[in-house]
Amino acid sequence: LLPDAPMLLTVSALEKRKGVQWMVRALPRVIEALPDVVYVVVGDGPYKETVRSLADELGIADRVRFLGARTDVARFYQAADLMVMLSKGEASSLVSLESLACGTPVIASRHPPFDELIAPEWGRQVDEGDSPALVETIVGLLSAPKQLQRMSKAGQSHIVHHHTWHQVAENYLEILRETRNRI
Repeated sequence: LLPDAPMLLTVSALEKRKGVQWMVRALPRVIEALPDVVYVVVGDGPYKETVRSLADELGIADRVRFLGARTDVARFYQAADLMVMLSKGEASSLVSLESLACGTPVIASRHPPFDELIAPEWGRQVDEGDSPALVETIVGLLSAPKQLQRMSKAGQSHIVHHHTWHQVAENYLEILRETRNRI
């Protein structure tokens, strides 16, 4: 990896529903606009060889790094310019919250829970299969470092004010109070 190369990151189990294939399919056009970009995938799973084969087929295998499952993911969030999470939905997206906490804006699919987690101030949502929109979003953000910096700060601030364990506990207590008052 080049030290100053723009870095895209996905931290995920490698399963078809997680959408890594959509990023791999879009990557050749991202590389056309940003020749040094690299895509780092942290995670493992049954879909790994399929996605690796797709990268080979598209001639971009040298730009995609499959690092397997790791316990030191924070350093990858901190090194990345953008986190890309194109899954068909999640019960929750801890990796998106971790990414934002580390100052890395998130590009996510238009599926729950991303509609509740990702705001334009710290991320973007795209239709996972809309390769032109994904490319435009990535290239646009990576070409605007001041905007990325604002998004980074906004995401970290959002996490500090809304997703600490104390805040989550307060939210649960509020739900319990509301439920008790309805009974």
